[in-house]
Amino acid sequence: MTIANLIGRRLVPTIALVLAFALAPDPGAAQSRSAQDIFKAVVGIRAEIPLDARTARTRGTEREGSGVVIEAPDLVLTIGYLILEASAVGVMAPGGRIVRSEILAYDH
Repeated sequence: MTIANLIGRRLVPTIALVLAFALAPDPGAAQSRSAQDIFKAVVGIRAEIPLDARTARTRGTEREGSGVVIEAPDLVLTIGYLILEASAVGVMAPGGRIVRSEILAYDH
């Protein structure tokens, strides 16, 4: 995979979400977010796709990417193709431990 593909497929969507979160109006000094807090919201995601899935040949059966915690502690937003047709999804917790997760919704 080329650098351009990585940027187009993984980094740009994540960066856009993080920046949108960072640039949200400040609700007040007591609740202001530091840059460090914002980057703590970015988590790793791993998805397993069945061999017979329609997208398995083009996107692979093991996918990794990132997501952003939008409602702590358990709601994560990620790019759709990462979890498309997934049979199992895991979110990387602090320390690298994978926490089995479920897909709640998918927006086409």
